[in-house]
Amino acid sequence: MWQLAAMVLEFSTWSRNNQWVQLQVSMEPGYKFQWVGRRDGHQIPQRLHAAFRTFGWKWPGKRITVLTQPPADLHAGSDAALSVAVLVGSRQWPIRVQEVYSLYGSVDLFGKILPVPGDVLPESWPASSRFHLVPMEWKRHFSGNNAVVGVGTLQDIQNFLHHGMRRDQGASVQKKEIIWPDLRLSEDLQWFFLVVAAGAHPCFLMGPPGTGKTQMARLWWKLLDVTCEGGQFLEPMPPRSAHVPIGSWLERTEGGCLFLDEVGEWPLKALEALRKPLEEAQCSTLYIAASNPCPCGFQGHASRPCTCPPGRIQAYQRRFSGPFLDRFQLYAYVQADPSDESVVWSEVRHRLKRARAMQSKRGLGLNGQLPADSLGKALLVQEAAWTDLRLWQQRTGMGERSVHAVLRVARTMADLEESVGVQPRHIRLAAHWHWSNQGLISKSDLWGPAHSWSTLGAPRSPRPQSSQP
Repeated sequence: MWQLAAMVLEFSTWSRNNQWVQLQVSMEPGYKFQWVGRRDGHQIPQRLHAAFRTFGWKWPGKRITVLTQPPADLHAGSDAALSVAVLVGSRQWPIRVQEVYSLYGSVDLFGKILPVPGDVLPESWPASSRFHLVPMEWKRHFSGNNAVVGVGTLQDIQNFLHHGMRRDQGASVQKKEIIWPDLRLSEDLQWFFLVVAAGAHPCFLMGPPGTGKTQMARLWWKLLDVTCEGGQFLEPMPPRSAHVPIGSWLERTEGGCLFLDEVGEWPLKALEALRKPLEEAQCSTLYIAASNPCPCGFQGHASRPCTCPPGRIQAYQRRFSGPFLDRFQLYAYVQADPSDESVVWSEVRHRLKRARAMQSKRGLGLNGQLPADSLGKALLVQEAAWTDLRLWQQRTGMGERSVHAVLRVARTMADLEESVGVQPRHIRLAAHWHWSNQGLISKSDLWGPAHSWSTLGAPRSPRPQSSQP
């Protein structure tokens, strides 16, 4: 006979009786959650799963048993300790916990760490714990104690445990080297990846499941966070109705990255409701959308055949209206090929540093987030490049928003090549990556002809005007 060994993790947490106790969490194969001695334990997995989904994690399918030593009456203040144990034990956090940490705080449905009303501040800390992670509201009372770490969300806890990064001081302790994954992309996609990262350009990704769309989004945020110290990564649950709490999502990213996954499955009115908020958020937040290419998801897959009829594939891809796609400056079809070369992270970081330095020297911000009135100050466009851009606009019928998107992307390409001016090849490649070259135009007019586009008639963007550089 053989038996699978259980993983047991242990953390200190603050109890209802105002004392530190050890929270022991055992994880093994199975599908049951049991908190020994706690009557309200049955609702904890559902509550924490909702909080995990905010950041792209989930409650695992494991047999999880929780015990406190000594036995104590715990409340929601133990949420933080339990969440860390579950995420580390299920390997969703690639962290090896080699020390004992003290964690306190309740976790709301958005993943925020909050104190429990009425709880008394501890007068001492467990001697076995090197660091004590508490809500930001409590950190103010222990500002002189460097071992007390203030956290605002579950993402803050992961950043501290994994990278030694802490938000309460704007600096890091025990700074660890960031481990970059083995990302394999084609030569074109590697250049696309670099352009998005350098300019923080909103982009739309389409491709079969498992091709790396989510990984690319997380890495863009990671590169943005490392170079600009910016915000949180948020991957909200897809909505089931036309109501989309986009304002709350953008606020919770704090200028980080908003990843909208599986938008092909969203209700049409929910997609259209994103248009205005995304346009307003462009100057402060990197937002990325991703979708499968068809209902079954495997159109264009290297090994799995697609089972969708051609008409259904076309209808699925044309759910996205022109005004919705116009909120994204770049589009790419993502495929996985084992023969693709791995991304060389040292080279990526070096080129990003040089490109960001050129943008910083202009003092206008990142290219993808430039306001329209600042765009002209950042551009040095050759006359031949302007001619190519206006010919493209005339041929496609795109409006000025699309022209601005192409110019922003072209400016980033020039920065990556350390070119002072935008050249014709930059314009042509930026136009090639624009969504209008992919055949993705909706036939739906949910809000009437005054507010949407249709492939049944001529595009409703303004006619291009002659312009001099």
